[in-house]
Amino acid sequence: MFKIERQNALKPALHSMFRVIYALILREVKVRYGPLKIGFLWGLIEPILFVGVLSIIFYIRRDSVVYGMPLLVFLLTGIIPFLLFRNTMSRTLTGAQQNKALLHFPQINPFEIVVARSILEFVVVLIAFTILCILMDISGLAEIDIEEPIKLLIILMTMSLLGFAVGTGIGAWIPLFPLVERIATIFISRPLFFLSGVFFTIEMIPVAFREYLLWNPLFHLVEMFRSYFFISFESNYTDPAYVASCTLILLFIALATQRALRRYVIQL
Repeated sequence: MFKIERQNALKPALHSMFRVIYALILREVKVRYGPLKIGFLWGLIEPILFVGVLSIIFYIRRDSVVYGMPLLVFLLTGIIPFLLFRNTMSRTLTGAQQNKALLHFPQINPFEIVVARSILEFVVVLIAFTILCILMDISGLAEIDIEEPIKLLIILMTMSLLGFAVGTGIGAWIPLFPLVERIATIFISRPLFFLSGVFFTIEMIPVAFREYLLWNPLFHLVEMFRSYFFISFESNYTDPAYVASCTLILLFIALATQRALRRYVIQL
């Protein structure tokens, strides 16, 4: 009897939470992109800029193919997963601070704000990646033939979860230590760009340094992303169990930290 009552009470609570998250997503779209949604173009422009700059560097080295992968698509498949992680981390890191006025409403809590921001970031990056792949294929810049699209989607979801975990966990400390936001950007986001396989594969790294790079779960995810994208590329160094363990541990720590420090966030 008690179990039935608890289930009956849980359904309205979940329904209410989903409605709040949906409303927050719509609000975030309106605030971030404006009525004409022109700001959405940045979701396309940013990876194009990254690919363009790195392509010039590789072109100077006279590289047009990297381990059987066309250069432009090789760079795109490294940049897109990392941008999803970085942007999600950034959005969740400051989610409560940038929406502190909403926390005065009893229906809204910091968790729902960061979830809404993470979902929107995932959708934007996924749409941008799809459009860029189509444009490359249509224009003849590269032939797009995705090997396992479902697994690619799972990798992107895992990247998003990692970004959510890191951003939410660190962001919970910002009301107590505002400097944390700057530290996270300088000492986490930027170094990871150079250590996550965005513009190289494990085979391009000297053997002595490979084991250190493999401590980074993002590196595993980028390698897996390319393995599932390209038929011609297969990485033998990835460990899905390690990535899953890191993701779950970081999620647990992030949610526990946010729960413990929630009262400081609400008092912003």
